[in-house]
Amino acid sequence: NLTPAPDSGAHLAHVKNIATHLAYGCDTCHAVPESVESEGHLDAEPGAEVIFPARVGESAAYANGSCTAVYCHGGADVSWAENIEPTCASCHGYAGSSATMSGDHSSHLARGLDCGDCHAGVAGNGIIRNRALHTDGAVSVDFAFCPGGECAYDSVTKNCTQSCHSQSVWGGAYHPEGWTAPNMHAYAFERAEGNACSDCHGSDLAGGSSGVSCDQCHSGGTDAWKRDCTFCHGGSENSSGAPPEGVFGESLRSQQAVGAHTAHVQDGPAHVAYACDTCHPVYSSMSDEGHINQQRVVVFSSLNGNAEYKPETAGCSALYCHGDGRDNSGTISWTSETAADCSGCHGYYEKAGLSGKHAAHLGYNLKCSACHKDYIDDGNSLLDKSRHIDGNVDVKLSVGQWNETERNCTATCHEDSSW
Repeated sequence: NLTPAPDSGAHLAHVKNIATHLAYGCDTCHAVPESVESEGHLDAEPGAEVIFPARVGESAAYANGSCTAVYCHGGADVSWAENIEPTCASCHGYAGSSATMSGDHSSHLARGLDCGDCHAGVAGNGIIRNRALHTDGAVSVDFAFCPGGECAYDSVTKNCTQSCHSQSVWGGAYHPEGWTAPNMHAYAFERAEGNACSDCHGSDLAGGSSGVSCDQCHSGGTDAWKRDCTFCHGGSENSSGAPPEGVFGESLRSQQAVGAHTAHVQDGPAHVAYACDTCHPVYSSMSDEGHINQQRVVVFSSLNGNAEYKPETAGCSALYCHGDGRDNSGTISWTSETAADCSGCHGYYEKAGLSGKHAAHLGYNLKCSACHKDYIDDGNSLLDKSRHIDGNVDVKLSVGQWNETERNCTATCHEDSSW
């Protein structure tokens, strides 16, 4: 008799065909006796025993009038006595609230796909098309947009092939092969001027058609990654963001993207660390205009106001910082691995390069410290690197005085002399 007593709960909704499923057998929730006399059927314990098989859920249970963690209700807890009219959303959620959906459902729904696009044989347009395939313990994938059957889903590997994306693992990496690491994103982002990301994640990378913000995976759910230079380049030798590593993985000083970056952004024997704005525009975020444009933008600061960088030769010219201290005439190869020393810029007394009467003084075996005593010691080691290559000429005589305006020495080893 399928007419239940008033206190029999949702029996009728389970043992007859309804919109969401075909009738369930009694063994879905109970041990079914062969006869009324079967052992355990009529026992001293009042009430029916609920014994869920594995297909209802490994953790499924019934107690105090409620079912918990049941597969047939999407893993939800439901009251047995409550009169519930099940809908797709009550078990699966819906496009605007897809937290209960598995794997990549939310990103697919955000692109405007319907259940019927991937489960054509089961559901579509908000209705169940084949109740025999619904809540049957199996996942039925049938692509509506591949009527010829060339699309396929492998339930073991959870891999889609020949679908709207050529190959993708359900619930796995969101990106194509080669995009699994953050530094690989930088490659694609620069080569496509950002379109590789914005096509799916929107121009502001807040989600777009994918429904997934880049921030959800990076920097703990914040947008801090956009201001972290080492997210795309640098980081292997220092934390300034200066290569190595270059955007495309460059690591050798002989490569233009790397060159002498480390020698500039760290303290060296002849100078303190230079800030990035000495040679480049500095951006506050990776999305700033002009930042990612497939060009190596070198814009020298006022310290090298006339300098020029030529990418075709990887050479810097008209430099003050690699000049002789008098004018902006220095040149150097950006990718050279030769260590710079004093003579490399200033020359020495047997070779042109030193200004004024340096050669004449050095010819008398005077040391640099005789005229620059607060800045260099007798062994030609700098005492204050912050005063070197700073645009100023620092003279402090060990004997006598130097007049910067008149450019002459008084009370020195010669009575009076102009430089």
